Amino acid sequence: AAAAIAAADEGAAVLLVDKAPKGHHGGNTRYCMQVMTAVDPAKQGETLAYYQALRGNKSTSSDEILAAWIAESAQNPEWLAAMGANPQPLYDTYPGEYPEYAPNDAVVPMALDGVTFDSGMWRFLASQVEQRSDLVDAWHEAPAVKLLRDPQTGVVLGATVLLDGAEVNVRARNGVALS
Repeated sequence: AAAAIAAADEGAAVLLVDKAPKGHHGGNTRYCMQVMTAVDPAKQGETLAYYQALRGNKSTSSDEILAAWIAESAQNPEWLAAMGANPQPLYDTYPGEYPEYAPNDAVVPMALDGVTFDSGMWRFLASQVEQRSDLVDAWHEAPAVKLLRDPQTGVVLGATVLLDGAEVNVRARNGVALS
């Protein structure tokens, strides 16, 4: 939903597919605790070190991907507020998720209106998708089953979607976002 909103706001025509039926769509965003992570923009370096420690000796995600994720998550509160949401920090001091690492006060868990477990984030994002229905087409009970790639370059060109029991190849003009 967030990717669809951002793309539509840049003028893109968006197809959002969800394997769940309407009314149960939204995946983890609908059913989770409804917490998003924001990062104190002044502490992005500390945050990178924290996430590098969490990553340990794994090869994914790269430092570049972590840095991009951190920089973008610093903008989450303002992005949501610009659409009319009220993101609020959940803790005065974040206790941290992993006791073996020092808590990072640059990571700020937030929820809309400071409320968790109420599907509030999902309801808000779903309403924003609906407001952009001129640019966002949503297919429910339509799982993406395969990425379509250029055989020479490997570039993702679209996806195969199972719609009403038939496979439909969807060509992407400017990219495919997965979540």
